[in-house]
Amino acid sequence: MSELKNRNQILPEDKWSVEDLFSSDEAWQKLYDDIENSLSGFDKFKPLTMANLYECLNFRDEVYLNTERVYVYAGLRANEDSDNGQQGCKTFFTCSGCLSFY
Repeated sequence: MSELKNRNQILPEDKWSVEDLFSSDEAWQKLYDDIENSLSGFDKFKPLTMANLYECLNFRDEVYLNTERVYVYAGLRANEDSDNGQQGCKTFFTCSGCLSFY
């Protein structure tokens, strides 16, 4: 049986490319912060009516897709180095809680 390699011994083409999601951790942090700040935007759709339903669903989808990117990136990074995945998971569940109303 072959010995397990350390991550720094593995060729780049044999690792996942987190750069496809975000060019840097700073870019990830910016979108993370934007999501956190945008969650209060759901308040403008209360009460939810037929007149604002379409706009609300589009806003929800945009927030959710961005949250998915943040969550996946954090998960991939957490599997590289297990000290930084918790923040993305927290955002995912916070966002999921907000979106459950819609």
